[in-house]
Amino acid sequence: MHTIVLNYSAKNIAVLDLSTSTASDQLRLLGAFGISNLETGVVLILIGFYARPIALAMLGVIPLVYFIGH
Repeated sequence: MHTIVLNYSAKNIAVLDLSTSTASDQLRLLGAFGISNLETGVVLILIGFYARPIALAMLGVIPLVYFIGH
């Protein structure tokens, strides 16, 4: 949602206040995170189809990366 219908999801799902001077920055970040999620999803699907052992390793890597990021 936050990649395809950016303004709608910013107002109704993320409940961002787009009346401030930072509205364009908020929309840019929302879109950037959305497109990166889309890219990650496509890559994981391709790994699952073409490199199944790597897909199993990614099941451990993904939570580890999120933990480091947190």
